Amino acid sequence: MDTFLRKRGVDDRTVDKLKEDKIDEDVARLMDDEQLTQYLSKPGDIIAFRHFLKPSVPDQTRIRKHSLMEQLRSRLEMHDRNPDAPQSSVKLARYNAMKNTHVTELGWMHYNEKRHQYVQVRTKKGGGTRSISLDKKSTKTDIITEAKKLFFPGDESSLGSLKDMEIELTDFKCLPMDMTTTLGEIIDVAKMRKLRFCLRTKNTQPNVDNGGVLRDIICEFWERFYEQCTLGSDIKVPCLRHDFEVQDREAIAHVFVLGWILQRNIPVRLAPSFLKYCLYGLDPYKNNSGIIEEFLGFVPHSERIILQVALSDFDKVDNE
Repeated sequence: MDTFLRKRGVDDRTVDKLKEDKIDEDVARLMDDEQLTQYLSKPGDIIAFRHFLKPSVPDQTRIRKHSLMEQLRSRLEMHDRNPDAPQSSVKLARYNAMKNTHVTELGWMHYNEKRHQYVQVRTKKGGGTRSISLDKKSTKTDIITEAKKLFFPGDESSLGSLKDMEIELTDFKCLPMDMTTTLGEIIDVAKMRKLRFCLRTKNTQPNVDNGGVLRDIICEFWERFYEQCTLGSDIKVPCLRHDFEVQDREAIAHVFVLGWILQRNIPVRLAPSFLKYCLYGLDPYKNNSGIIEEFLGFVPHSERIILQVALSDFDKVDNE
């Protein structure tokens, strides 16, 4: 400042006066024109001195950087003193949320029957990779629930209904996630900034019957029919029941027909002569071959033996 003033031709006495009054560049910047006229009498010197006191552009940048560095240094010092203490209620809420939740990626893979492997479902089909914030206490069930909401809105998808799907959830290692493990525990083990889980689905295969179930139903029907609607020991003959109406007897006939058409099943314990009469209209009195054997099968076993002995020696029986 002294050099500048002397170059302007300001006398030494004025320069010394400024020093004596402890007026340096910082103080001079705070002085108005009226105060400066007490030292500088010429307007040109005042204007030039004002221009001299203005900081240059590099100086302004330096001051601004210095201010930013001071603010940063202040925050770092505060963080070192209490690293877990956010500086405002808004930051506190955000801080707590960050501690308790984790941004996780969810994908969807569906089993391809032709390729015999799971295939990534593309975004245009309702799949893709989704980012979602999950509570670190979330378990496998919780994550599956969120994945269902994303990929099966309303329990439906482009690949079918949720009720027709087998579901599994795999972790970042493509292994089925344990039911009791939490997201936070996996984070602690994996040490990864963002985890990825995958919902795996597969269409349930309907059981192929091949007639087995129907055959069992028909067989069970005839077993109950033998017990409740027939008489006889080994050979059964239908009996009349007062509680059976026409529609009941017709229903039994329908079961007989369907059993034969679909399963080639015939209730073999029914008397052959009865079946011949029902199917072909053959009169058992005119076509009575085997009728005795049927009757022996109809009577109880104890009586059957007596009758067989009697029939084997029929000529020796006293006619009287």
